Amino acid sequence: MKSMSKVTKLFTLALVFCLTFSMSSYAAAADGDTPSPKTYTEDELNQILTDSGMTDQDLQELDFYEKEFIVQSSGEDLEFLGTSSTYYIQDSQTGELKPVGDGIQPLAIPSLKVEATSYGVIVGGVEMRDIYASFEWLQIPEMSPTGIYKDSIGISLPGGWEIQSSRYSGAVQVKLISGWQPTTSSGVGQNGQPSEHHMYGAVWNIGSSHGTPNPYKGTVKLTARKTTSSAANRTIATYIQAHNDPLGNYTASFTFGPLSITPTPTKGKADKATDDFSW
Repeated sequence: MKSMSKVTKLFTLALVFCLTFSMSSYAAAADGDTPSPKTYTEDELNQILTDSGMTDQDLQELDFYEKEFIVQSSGEDLEFLGTSSTYYIQDSQTGELKPVGDGIQPLAIPSLKVEATSYGVIVGGVEMRDIYASFEWLQIPEMSPTGIYKDSIGISLPGGWEIQSSRYSGAVQVKLISGWQPTTSSGVGQNGQPSEHHMYGAVWNIGSSHGTPNPYKGTVKLTARKTTSSAANRTIATYIQAHNDPLGNYTASFTFGPLSITPTPTKGKADKATDDFSW
């Protein structure tokens, strides 16, 4: 019995050690820098966004995933400052985007919507702005056998703002038979981080993992604080559409300026669609 008692004690000590080590490892993981985002019901998201000051009409424009993206990116304590959108159609011959109303019949069916939205947030006790740019293809893109692959979306600001490098995010959705769903990958930029950024803005390139052509939508976001009291409360959301060269190639770099993002293709060509929003 004595030897059995010793074995039992040793086993018990070993078990306690293993449990203690496992719980310590779990605690360390739980205290990491990238905890899982909080999940919400749609009713909870609607209440948060309504409390932020968003109108019923603007709320109805958002699907569940867009609402979830906003609240997970900006938090529950945010102030809706307004939104703006501009509609475009594609030229059936060239595929280039042209704003509806700019020499185009008013009854033309839009192909693309580009939107900008601003929210007031508090970060570390400092008042800042979360700026969102989003796009939604209302029709399958013309002359685009790879859907939105190689296209880009960006946000630019005027002078007098400081962009916070640690507060970027982005996501893309694809419309399947069952409705809008998030893609299996981040879809834009580098896991939601910009592909390129500058003191005046950022741009996110759109990846290839989106399957066959479908209507698409996506949203990107940055946070900025005003460093000059006279700085304009204004942003421009920019969608850059890629066009392959005859060999099927497209590459481009971007030049940033106050309220501007300019693509410079080295292979193929590009055109862009913008929404100019003041709040």
